[in-house]
Amino acid sequence: MFERCIFFNIQALARSLNARWEHAFAEFGLTPAQGYMLRLVLNEPGQSQQAIARGLQLEKSTVTRLLSGLEGKGLIERKPVAGNARENAIHGTAAARQIHDALNATGQRLYDQMTDTVGENTLKGFVQQARNINDQI
Repeated sequence: MFERCIFFNIQALARSLNARWEHAFAEFGLTPAQGYMLRLVLNEPGQSQQAIARGLQLEKSTVTRLLSGLEGKGLIERKPVAGNARENAIHGTAAARQIHDALNATGQRLYDQMTDTVGENTLKGFVQQARNINDQI
């Protein structure tokens, strides 16, 4: 019935993927969104919340909520930007840096599992098509 419905099929896929990703990031006490945000912060320290929102394609309010969760876990800190009292630079803490390699390994493991399941060309092609469609709509 829903063979042509992008909304239904993407949501079904998202539920399947979310279960795998939640399980993978649970060992760190993180949600998948927190895990990817932390990886971004650790890979590019000092970014503003706006830059993080753009990088992860999230609303600023969602970024604020996720950062607050990471801050509560002692994994990030907000440092004021000189000359701009309203903006903070986001940095990983020493505790975050200790799990950085393990977070990246988890991301790689998830990628490897997906390529083993659907094939690397299929996965890369699908991701590219999804990004293109998102850019167009």
